[in-house]
Amino acid sequence: MTCRKNVKTLTPAEKENYIKAVKALKASGKYDQYVKWHADAGMHPTPPDVSPSVRNAAHRGPAFFPWHREFILRFERDLQAEVPGVSLPYWDWAEDAALPNPETAPVWGDDLMGGNGDSSDGNLVKTGPFAYNPADPNTWTIVDEGGNPAGGLQREFGVNIPTLPAQADVSAALAEVPYDSPPWDTSSNPSFRNRLEGWIAGPQLHNRVHVWVGGSMLPMTSPNDPVFFLHHCNVDRLWAEWQSQHPGEGYLPAAGGPEGQKKIDVLHYSALPFAEVIQEQNALGIVSFDQDAYEEMPVTPAGPLGFGAGRTAAKTAISAHTPNPAGTTSIGDGVALAHSQLQPLAGYDVKAIIVLTDGLENTPQYIADVMDSINDRVFAIGLGTPEAISPVALTALTNGTGGYLLMTGTLDGDDYFRLSKYYLQILAGVTNQNIVLDPEGWIDRGQVHRIPFRLSETDISSDVILLTPAPREIRFTLETPSGEIIDPSAAGGNPAVSYVLGDGVSFYHLTLPVPVGGNAAREGIWHAVLSFDDIIIGARQNATAVQTRGLRYSLSVQTYSNLRMRASLSQNSHEPGATLTLRVALTEYGLPVENRATVQAELERPDKTTATLTLAEVEPGVFETATLASMSGIYSFRVLATGRTLRSRTFTREQLLTGAVWKGGDAPLPTGKDDPADCCRRTIPLLKLGVGLLALLAIIVALLLLVALRRCLLG
Repeated sequence: MTCRKNVKTLTPAEKENYIKAVKALKASGKYDQYVKWHADAGMHPTPPDVSPSVRNAAHRGPAFFPWHREFILRFERDLQAEVPGVSLPYWDWAEDAALPNPETAPVWGDDLMGGNGDSSDGNLVKTGPFAYNPADPNTWTIVDEGGNPAGGLQREFGVNIPTLPAQADVSAALAEVPYDSPPWDTSSNPSFRNRLEGWIAGPQLHNRVHVWVGGSMLPMTSPNDPVFFLHHCNVDRLWAEWQSQHPGEGYLPAAGGPEGQKKIDVLHYSALPFAEVIQEQNALGIVSFDQDAYEEMPVTPAGPLGFGAGRTAAKTAISAHTPNPAGTTSIGDGVALAHSQLQPLAGYDVKAIIVLTDGLENTPQYIADVMDSINDRVFAIGLGTPEAISPVALTALTNGTGGYLLMTGTLDGDDYFRLSKYYLQILAGVTNQNIVLDPEGWIDRGQVHRIPFRLSETDISSDVILLTPAPREIRFTLETPSGEIIDPSAAGGNPAVSYVLGDGVSFYHLTLPVPVGGNAAREGIWHAVLSFDDIIIGARQNATAVQTRGLRYSLSVQTYSNLRMRASLSQNSHEPGATLTLRVALTEYGLPVENRATVQAELERPDKTTATLTLAEVEPGVFETATLASMSGIYSFRVLATGRTLRSRTFTREQLLTGAVWKGGDAPLPTGKDDPADCCRRTIPLLKLGVGLLALLAIIVALLLLVALRRCLLG
C-alpha cells in the first residue's frame, strides 16, 4: 500500500521514480489524454443550456471535489503501472506561503517540478525535468484543448496575484459547513466546497494557487503543468481532513443537484441583481407564502450601493429561500401581509409590491378577497404557463394599481435572463426610469464587444447594467461620445460615477452630465465595452460548438429622464380568439412627442413564430396596434420606440409586455366564499402538473424618489 507524502519529505529516490513515471506517461500519450479530459469537463456545462463558466462537470459546483478525486486517483494508478510503488505527493502551498520567498520551496527544485518561467522568453520554464528545449525531441511540451502541440510549459509566479493562500485561510475553510449550499455554484455561501475551491471573495485557496503559478496553470488545460497533480492532491487531502473533522456532514445535495434549470435556482440567480441595483435612497422587504404568509425580511433601507444593510439582508433572504413542496398557494395572503408591512411606513413617495408566483391560487385568502384594500402599486411575475398560474386575478390586481403582469411561459436555455430582465424592468417602472436598450449576447475568450447606446439632453441619470453568470470574468467599461473611457477605477474619484460588482451583475450608475477628460459627457452615442480574457481559470471553449458559445450576458441601459415611454397591453378576453391591444405614450417634459417618433413591437407567439407590428400614432404622442390571439399560450411583446427630441437628438426606448389566452381563461375569479370542495378540485390538477414549488416570493419596495431634487433638475 502506498502513502501520499508531502513533497518536502520525499527522498531523492522517490523524486526520481515519480519524475520517471510522469515522463513515461507522457511518452505513451496517456498524460496528454488527462489534459484533454480535464479541458473537456471544463467545456461541459451543467445545466447544458448555460455557459461552462456558470458551472461545468468538474468546477464551480458540488462535483468539484469528487470529480478531481477520481481524476487524480486514475492518474496515480497509471503512474504505478509505469513505475510500481510510486505514489502521488502533495504540495502544501499554505506551508510555503509562510516562506520569505515561496519560489525557493522544495517543490520548485530542479529535481522535482523545476522553477519559474523565463520572463524574457515568453515565460517558458527553462529549469528542471519539465524545461522546454526546442532542440531536444524529448523535451516537455504542452497541448491545447484538442490535444494538439502548443509549445513549452509556461509559469509566471506571483504576477497575476502576489501571494499563495495562508494557513489561516485553510483553517477557516476546514471549519466551514455545510459541504455545499444552494444555488450550488460560485455564489454558494456558506459552502466548504465553494470556500476551498476559491470563489468566495476570490480568487482564494484552490483558485489562488492556479493564478499565482500562472502561465499554463491558468486555462482548463492546466494539467499540462505537472504541478497541477501535486496541487490537487493537496486539495483532496484537505477535503479528506474536512470529512474527518465533520463526520456528520455529508455530500450535498443529497439528491437532485444542479443539472438542469430548477425554478428555485431561477429565482435565486434572477432576484439577486434586483437587490444589487435598487437605488440607495429606497427600502425593500420580503414576504413569502404557501397556504400562509411569512415575513422573510422587514422593510429595510437599501443603503449604499454594494454593501448597504438592506440589500445585503435581501440577498441573504433570497439565497436562503426554499420551497415548501407540500404547500398550497394563497396569493391573497402574501399580498395582504406585504401591504400591511408597507402601510405604516412614512417618508416615501411610492410604495410597491412585486409578486412572483408559479402556482394557481387555491387557498384563501384569494386575490379577489384582498384586491379592494390594496392601494400600493403592484407588479407581478408569473413563472410558468397561463394554465399553471393565475393571470386573470394577477392582471386585475396589477392593472388596478398602476402596475402590470409579466409571464415567463416555459423557460428554456434561450430564456436564461428573462426573469432577471422582468425584475429590472419592474424596478425601472417603479422608479420612473426608462429602458434605453436591452440586448443579449455571448462573448467568447479573446473577443471584445462594443455595444452602442444613445443618451440625450433629456436624461438626468443612467444605469448601465451587465447581467452575466460570471461578472468578474468580463472586463466592463464605458466609452463616452467623445471617446473617454470610464472604468471601475473611475468610480473612486468621480462623484458622478458609481460602480458595483455583485452577484450575477455589475453596473455603472451615472449622474449626467459626467465630468470626464475635460468634457461633460451626456448626449450622443455611448458604448458599453465588454471583453472576456479568461483570467481566472475560465473555461477554454470551442466557439463553434453551440453549448460552448462563451459567456452569456444581457446589457440593460436605463435612464431617469424627461423623455418617457409608457406601454400597456389590454385584452378583451382571456380565451383563444381574444384581441390584444398595445398602447404606447411618449412624452417629453410632460408634452406629447408628436410626429417625432416611430414605434414597433416584436411579437413572439406561443408556437415561437414571430412578427413585427407597427403602431400607428392615433393621437399626439400616442401609438396603438392590435393583434388576434388565436392559440392558447403566452404572447410576448418587445416594444421599441425611436425618435428625436425637441433638440433633434435621437432617442430609443424599450419595454417588455406579455398577454395570455387559454381555454377557461374567462372563468370567474376564485374567492374565499367559493365552495370548499371546489378548492379541493382545483388542487388536484395543480398537483398533477407538479407546480407550486415556489409558492410565492413578494418583494415589497418603498421608494424615496427625491422628487424635489429632480424637479429642480428638470427646470
